[in-house]
Amino acid sequence: KILAATEGGLAIISSDDGKTWKPQTSNLFQSPDQYTNHIIKFNYSKETGLLASTWAGIYKSLDTGKTWELYIHIQSPFDMVVDVNKTLYTSVRSQVYQADLKQQTPVAGTIRGNLSIYDSLMSAQSIKFDANGKLFLGSLAGGMYSTTDGGINWNSYNKGAEGVKDVYYMA
Repeated sequence: KILAATEGGLAIISSDDGKTWKPQTSNLFQSPDQYTNHIIKFNYSKETGLLASTWAGIYKSLDTGKTWELYIHIQSPFDMVVDVNKTLYTSVRSQVYQADLKQQTPVAGTIRGNLSIYDSLMSAQSIKFDANGKLFLGSLAGGMYSTTDGGINWNSYNKGAEGVKDVYYMA
């Protein structure tokens, strides 16, 4: 199944590899101001489901997006990645937020590294792991950064891309 969050709070789902789509009734997408930035699938020993970053926080669904519960209350998270230890990292303004997904109940999480020490106007945007487990962050007004200690310390990673300030997405 493929779930897509669209403009205006509408969710659509396909059960045939994208050939046809139908509206997905969901408590997450009923409010037009509940914009969804990113949806990822997670899978660990006890659960498989979806996480959605919205303006109001990160929501979790265990039924392919039919119902959602607030999982992490944090304002305006954007991109999300999960490491091999089932730790979620999400970009939030000038910070990276970390939470342990093995917990069954909503989690508080921890701010891991304040990127505003590099540039007060910088906004964390895209966050990805490479094949070796190094975490990379693309930002608006700040270029690219990397960390090898879970986000406690960040290093500028702009060699060869010195003129690049806005990084929207990384893959």
